[in-house]
Amino acid sequence: MGRDLKERVKDVLRPTYYKIAHIHVRKKCEQTKKEFEALNNKHKGETCFIVANGPSLRIEDLEVIRQKKVPTLGMNRIYKLYDKTTWRPTYYLTQDPHLIRRTYKEAISATKDSVVFQRSTGESRFDFPSAVFYEVDYARSWKNQKPIFSDCSNCIVEDGTTVTYSVLQIAVYMGFKTIYLIGCDCNYSPDNSITRESYPDPRMYDEKAVGCPPDIAYQFMAYKVARDECEKKGVKVYNATRGGKLEIFDRVDLDEVLAQI
Repeated sequence: MGRDLKERVKDVLRPTYYKIAHIHVRKKCEQTKKEFEALNNKHKGETCFIVANGPSLRIEDLEVIRQKKVPTLGMNRIYKLYDKTTWRPTYYLTQDPHLIRRTYKEAISATKDSVVFQRSTGESRFDFPSAVFYEVDYARSWKNQKPIFSDCSNCIVEDGTTVTYSVLQIAVYMGFKTIYLIGCDCNYSPDNSITRESYPDPRMYDEKAVGCPPDIAYQFMAYKVARDECEKKGVKVYNATRGGKLEIFDRVDLDEVLAQI
């Protein structure tokens, strides 16, 4: 079967696959709905760090955060740094189906010390056994429409074309009042592709697990929504990333933040 014919067959079957997969996604959400809802306002009024995977992320910063005992939220292949630090995220999130399928076994083993949030791929063999499941609403992002900032009711978050947007929504749902972003560089290669240089450790890069190039314009639109909605809720989000191109959230100096906590 030629490549063009294979792609046409995939296009025909894809809507049916998505419908079947969505049934499983909702089933998993319902199974862990009580666990998800139990986390609502669990950290009311507290401070947290969202640890993204940009190249500016430093091991020594993670060690200081660990010593400060501040709750953290990590994502994707952050665990590739675990052999360099004793820090572990309080919460770990993963939702990219390509990444989950590719890294399932190593991720299961590496994230056992964190509370795991997962958006199921729709295939039971890739479901983390102890995960709290959530759903991602892609309706607006697929149409390039302005996203909302979800209140996470019914275990649903809004897609912002970046897992960091999902993490922000869940962090607010859990009641965090002050949120610091680190490693959120939003600084990709000139052709906007993801490469080994996109991460603090080249081991975090997997060519076969990389999906579409990042939609920076949509991500920034989503971050503006997050900033505005968080301000309405009295939640302050600061960008404590060392460098990078994300200028939507107020910038703060990470060293000063850590010295004051």
